[in-house]
Amino acid sequence: MTRLVPILLLLAAGCAHGPAPDRAVAAPDDHRAVLVEFWADWCAPCHTFEREVLRDPEMKRALGGVRFVRYDVDSFAGSAAYERLTRQRRVQIPMFLGLVDDKVTMRLAGLPETWRLVQFVDELGEIGGSEAELDGALKARPTDPNLLLRAARWYRIRRRDPEAMAQLTHLVQLPDAPEETRAEADWQLGRYLRKGAPRDPRAPAQFVLAHPRSSHVYTALDVAAILSDAPPDELAAAIRAVAAAFADDFGVRNGLVYRALAAHQYDAALELAQRNLTLRRDANSWDTLAEVYYYRGEAAMAVSIAERAAALAPADRDVASNLARFRRANGTPCPAVENMRKTGYLALPVFYGETPRDDS
Repeated sequence: MTRLVPILLLLAAGCAHGPAPDRAVAAPDDHRAVLVEFWADWCAPCHTFEREVLRDPEMKRALGGVRFVRYDVDSFAGSAAYERLTRQRRVQIPMFLGLVDDKVTMRLAGLPETWRLVQFVDELGEIGGSEAELDGALKARPTDPNLLLRAARWYRIRRRDPEAMAQLTHLVQLPDAPEETRAEADWQLGRYLRKGAPRDPRAPAQFVLAHPRSSHVYTALDVAAILSDAPPDELAAAIRAVAAAFADDFGVRNGLVYRALAAHQYDAALELAQRNLTLRRDANSWDTLAEVYYYRGEAAMAVSIAERAAALAPADRDVASNLARFRRANGTPCPAVENMRKTGYLALPVFYGETPRDDS
């Protein structure tokens, strides 16, 4: 019998809300991952989850891939289980935990948008299942990129790194793998390969150059920004590669300007900010351009441009605050740029595989 039995039997005893817990939770042949929801009657978001999210067709589909247990934290058993599984006494609900082999491997606090919760449950379902089931699927579909990525996660969550790396290596070598899937595999494989090795300052920019549309480009750029020995020409090329990949996306390109500033790539930042004005000529775009000039040491130009932004959005407090900062010209940095640098320091061990888990 699986090690999940003690926890799940306890959970079943505390479930008195919504559908009954899966009666097969203790079945030895059911290897699905377990989704645990902690709730309370006084919790308004919990009622929203009950009333709206559980009725969503995509959520119903996703829940079919896991064992779903719901737990009232106001019950004696619920309070004890909450402390045991979350390792905290302060109640924060709704709380969703994903269990694999009796271990909490995923966690989501609060009630996000339905699509994000569906994604959470789908990802949990992918790391459940028995090894025999996974082996059978791999034999039937040995070149399925999504299956290979799922297999890598299945092995990783069980600390079987060599097998995870083998699946990722196979995936990145597939000629017809979708770029998004290949980029994710390259990201995870790179963390394995970099773990324990000297930090290569070129690695972040090289990842971005290889996968400029990856969901991990911001993390890689934030890391590159704080590496004093990162080659500046490669970093500038990486920033321009992302800008080219999102040629018509003002939001991405505008955020990229601030990352260029965080990386001290002032020429690239100016180039981006000026081109962004061709996409949108509003207070936001002018304010960003003013920030670039401020970082370039041209405070008078920054003030002149920021005044134009303030005229377009006289009620915008951020624009007004930036204008006042530019007028002081005392070197006070932009909070957004400083936050990106802080994020870079936090992401540094993630990028180089020095954290115990690969959840990013």
